[in-house]
Amino acid sequence: MAEITIVGGLGHVGLPLSLKLAEVGNQIYIYDIDKEAVTLFENNKAKFVEEGIEDFIKKNKSNIEFVNHICTEIVILATNIDDLEYLFSNISALNYSKYLFIRQTLKPYTITKSFIKNFDSEVIYVPERLAQGFALKEINIIPQLVGCANFEQFNLASSIFNWVNCIPLTYIEAEFAKIFCNYYRYGTFALANDMFRICQLDNVNFNKIRKAITYEYPRMFNFPKAGFSGGYCLPKDTEHLIFNSELAEEVKNANWYIVLWLRDLISSRIAEGLTVGILGVTAKSDVDDLRYSVYTEVIQKISFKIPKGFLKYYDFFVKSDPIEEVLNSDVLIIAIPHSRYKDILKNIKNKEIIDPWGIL
Repeated sequence: MAEITIVGGLGHVGLPLSLKLAEVGNQIYIYDIDKEAVTLFENNKAKFVEEGIEDFIKKNKSNIEFVNHICTEIVILATNIDDLEYLFSNISALNYSKYLFIRQTLKPYTITKSFIKNFDSEVIYVPERLAQGFALKEINIIPQLVGCANFEQFNLASSIFNWVNCIPLTYIEAEFAKIFCNYYRYGTFALANDMFRICQLDNVNFNKIRKAITYEYPRMFNFPKAGFSGGYCLPKDTEHLIFNSELAEEVKNANWYIVLWLRDLISSRIAEGLTVGILGVTAKSDVDDLRYSVYTEVIQKISFKIPKGFLKYYDFFVKSDPIEEVLNSDVLIIAIPHSRYKDILKNIKNKEIIDPWGIL
């Protein structure tokens, strides 16, 4: 098996990969400047919510060491830093590895038309396509896209990711493939949110319609619910296509509608003298990520305009108001549908509950 250095090996992208590569017998060296994440790892914990992560760390940490320099011929770049030129200027040894695998999303033509094309290293693109919160399950089964220049590079990638099928692509094909995955998901959410907007204009129940048209009708089986579509990857990857796609910009705007609707809804109820309680402020259900979240895109941007005590929020994953105070609000809004909210709300009666997701 191989010796591999993973840069950013304790993050959302890097840690599931570090653990899986260690599980299949590789010696993993993690280069990560997040000291808090290192301390948590040493105590069998991660800095983010991921199903099964603590047991997986306990099981595989014996094959993982922390380093403060690049120490292997094979390096995998798995950071959350989008500015690769800045990253390489601060870790100059990246360019001297024999094989550099890039795990994060790249803009189209990054490998062939940017500073990367002049590298001494052989560059192989292996984009991550795992659902946040379920990465340890999905990494076992989802095929690995491999952007490469020749069969030798593909064979190396196949030997490292040997537990799943690997699919060879050119660099640009792999760059677009990764972006298209998230663009497609964001696009389907945009359709649902636009239909929700249309229903709101005529005071029609979107969730009732959705339930009817998806029932035993296979062509609508995977149609998503309406609701806030946040998180780091979906809007960012869609933005990579706006330079040559008007539709990509419309997709982004359609998903942004739900943010404006939520802001206006909160403001209108408070203008009526009602208190508002919000359930769920993270980026998506059952994860703790606050990037592009209800908290950052709604709460922080309107709370300073609202009289004290009129707006409260509760979330399992972030510091928030007491759940009892939130439930005592005149109006409850389910902004993010964490799975545990059904039990919390099942005995709430005689109160306006706004549920765009239809979880009730």
